[in-house]
Amino acid sequence: MRRLYHLLLSVLFLCVTTATLSAQTVDKHDPKTFGITKNIPVFCQEWHVWWGFSYTHPHRAMSHMTTRLTSDMEPWRMQWDRNGYPYVGIYDSTNKDVIRWQMQCMNAAGLDATVVMIHPEMSEGITFLNEDQLLLPILDLAAEQNYSIFYMDEVAFRKGSICRDPKIMAQRIIRFLKIVKDHPGFLKIDDKPVYYYQTFGYWPGVEATTQMMATVEKEVGEVYWMIFGDVNKVSQVPQVDAIISSASVHRTDSRTRIVDMTQQDPAATIAVGHKANKKVGDLIYPKFDGTAQPWRQKQVSAYGKAAQMLQRHIAATMEDKPDFLMLSSWNDYEEGANLEPAWDIDGLTDDPFLYCRMLAHLRGKTFKQPANPPKESVIPMVWEKLGYGDGAGPIIDRVYRSHQRGGAMWVNVRDTVSPVAALEVVWEGDRYWKAAQPGEEKDTGNITLTEGEVGPAYAQQGLLGDFQIGSARELLATTQTFDLGSTATELGVQPWIGAAWAFEPTNPRAGISIQAKSVNEIVLSEPKGQLRTHQTIKLIPANKPREISEQAWTGWQSMVAMPPRAIDWQKESTLELIGRGRKLAILSILGQPRASRFIDVTPEKHDEKGLNVTYRFEIPDHVLDTPGVHFAWIRAQDAAGNWGSPKLIPVPNFERPWSELKEPLVETMPLDASSDSVIADDMQDKAKWQGKAEIQRLQRMEDRSVLVVKNSVITRKLDQPINGSFTLTMDMLHTNYQRGGIVVLLNDQLKQGYGLVWDSSNEKYHSGQGAVGLLKYDLTEPFVFGSHGQSLSPRVSSGHVAVQQPLARMRLTYNAQTGDIKLWVDGKLKAAGKDKQFTTFNQLLIRGNTAQMFDNIVLRPGVHE
Repeated sequence: MRRLYHLLLSVLFLCVTTATLSAQTVDKHDPKTFGITKNIPVFCQEWHVWWGFSYTHPHRAMSHMTTRLTSDMEPWRMQWDRNGYPYVGIYDSTNKDVIRWQMQCMNAAGLDATVVMIHPEMSEGITFLNEDQLLLPILDLAAEQNYSIFYMDEVAFRKGSICRDPKIMAQRIIRFLKIVKDHPGFLKIDDKPVYYYQTFGYWPGVEATTQMMATVEKEVGEVYWMIFGDVNKVSQVPQVDAIISSASVHRTDSRTRIVDMTQQDPAATIAVGHKANKKVGDLIYPKFDGTAQPWRQKQVSAYGKAAQMLQRHIAATMEDKPDFLMLSSWNDYEEGANLEPAWDIDGLTDDPFLYCRMLAHLRGKTFKQPANPPKESVIPMVWEKLGYGDGAGPIIDRVYRSHQRGGAMWVNVRDTVSPVAALEVVWEGDRYWKAAQPGEEKDTGNITLTEGEVGPAYAQQGLLGDFQIGSARELLATTQTFDLGSTATELGVQPWIGAAWAFEPTNPRAGISIQAKSVNEIVLSEPKGQLRTHQTIKLIPANKPREISEQAWTGWQSMVAMPPRAIDWQKESTLELIGRGRKLAILSILGQPRASRFIDVTPEKHDEKGLNVTYRFEIPDHVLDTPGVHFAWIRAQDAAGNWGSPKLIPVPNFERPWSELKEPLVETMPLDASSDSVIADDMQDKAKWQGKAEIQRLQRMEDRSVLVVKNSVITRKLDQPINGSFTLTMDMLHTNYQRGGIVVLLNDQLKQGYGLVWDSSNEKYHSGQGAVGLLKYDLTEPFVFGSHGQSLSPRVSSGHVAVQQPLARMRLTYNAQTGDIKLWVDGKLKAAGKDKQFTTFNQLLIRGNTAQMFDNIVLRPGVHE
């Protein structure tokens, strides 16, 4: 019967996905599923309170998101780098009006309680991050709304921290429960306060867990322990009350898309738990799309199909008689699994409350939409969608030139509420630095490069044709400082900042970051209590195709952003630009609009009201008559007085190529390896490597093949074992910051050996060069991705920008007689340690981390220069 029901639901899926979505989704609610969950508790975890939005809360750090504050697709929709878009617009998690509205939605959807995710502090492990915002303030609002919340201790994700020690964990839980357990907004089950955490990725064992819980209960009384973990392990802990061990997201095959209920079958999980007298639930996802963060999530794991995936999985699980359900997630826009009302749930549907309605249906009730948060608590850009009037200016839909590369420009402008009233065009910007003409030394503009280093001004070639499209200088230093001078205050405290650089088709998400002095100090969640004085404006494309503009195919990538908080020009009139390796054409600032720069032509209207218009105008003679590339700031105003976000458009004069002014191509020399080399690999063939990796062509100023290792471990057996000393040389480079690449020489069992780590770290630290160090491995099991080694040296700056070509030259030596282990980077000694325990080496292992590139690996016995 169960399988037949799934078949019927599959047919329903087909009908739903081919129908036109309507604002009301009652017709998609299967009458057979009405009220099927009304007799068991339904909770929702992953209420993420980590969203920091500096635009509305200037003392808060921008957290778990980036946004350029520009419009995206629609005037009312703000660009950000996450999947989905909240119904109330982008918000800060401490916004009390939004929190109150979220609880009203949860209540109306029929949820019994929601789980707030909290992270232990790393250094001492006793407190949680942002306690002053996450504990009593949210609990007070829950009590006000007659709602209940509890918390999920994210200890499993705090790897390497003392907070994972069971004794420290006991102290943390005792302190926490003493604060919250008697609050009327905190959930109790069987009159016991609920404590919830995950043991996948964190399992100290049955005995240690039992002792930890006993210690807690001795201090605070009985606790209702809820664990997300392996039911076969967790059910052995006597104090545990409730277990979640299976998740619906793992029941969709990533290749066939077929839903298979035997994968993490809730029936099997429930049987094991009930045998141990535990309550057991199932974790149900509405959908899962983590592609906004491709370094972590490699796929769309599950499509929502207009809430039918949620209905299907809940109906199937209910046949197995769970004691409760746990839904995931409330507002996880990183993994695209949100139940929270949003504007593009399952493909820009016109019902933001789609999932709330489905949940209410499954609970046996009708969803009643709560009143929107007050106007002043949401960003003006989204006002029109909430019935608060027009708060967004027109969007520039498209800019293109007459006759493809002609002397006139056509600009399509669109508003959704008020008629388009004006178009402003500003050439180069109010303040700008622009790269010199090819072969010349003097840059132009009224911004001065005062610190840093740039390469010669080379001619750039168009991507679609052998044209010269202007010039750029490569950023050679980690940070370049540009001074706007004493008149910077004339620009206003939140001007538009833009830049353009040579587009790299093989690295389309390459970009730059800009730092500016902030009027407000920025309070960081971690390290706890730390303040930041400068804000970061990221001109980096999000992982969305529309982030790469049509103009990029001229050869220039341009982006603009507004600082999220006020710049303190009086204290610092400088901007620091981080983007080593980018070939910069212009850095430009746009101040306040001026009527003298408006385009004095009547636009063509495409509708009666004038919401969608096209401006056509001639490009000025001084632009057409000056060789190279020019840049136009373009923005529009509507009849309500709102200015839309601008675009910075490259306008090249397409000239014949000057070969002598192009950057010279570097010839790659063939690998020269000694005859005694155990490994000599110039990465033409992966056949001798075991594991997941690939050979790629690396074409920039040189053409070579490299081994690319992402989140995997690969090994290569030595042609003959090394017994004693060795010298390993290789070229290595990262493709992303905040990644760790490990190379280690191990014995045949992959348990013992020595190696190196290069952690690319945060680009703000180690001058963007990352940190290197020496490692020793003495494992009880063969090396796996998560294996940890012992540090044999302090980690120090590598001396080579972690993501900047060319590849760094690494040399690792081990002297078996003296025990000396040394690491050189680009010929400079960076790390030294001592150990003489191991002398037999049979395999070379590489652990990648999205991703590292390797080339010219040579391994020789003995110590060599």
